[in-house]
Amino acid sequence: MMPIDTSEVRSRITKLLAAHATSFWLKTALSSALARDPIDVAKDAEILSEILTERADAILRESGPAS
Repeated sequence: MMPIDTSEVRSRITKLLAAHATSFWLKTALSSALARDPIDVAKDAEILSEILTERADAILRESGPAS
């Protein structure tokens, strides 16, 4: 992945926050994250992503094969 500068990141954040398709949960999480240390937020987001992916995988496995 190519590094992007802070103005590009700000633009992406602004678009996400303004988009009607962005969930309320994501908008709230993103807004909250912007007030925190970015390194701490990134670490917490990694942990959150891992555990939610594990949960989703477990639920899909337990629900059996798709029809």
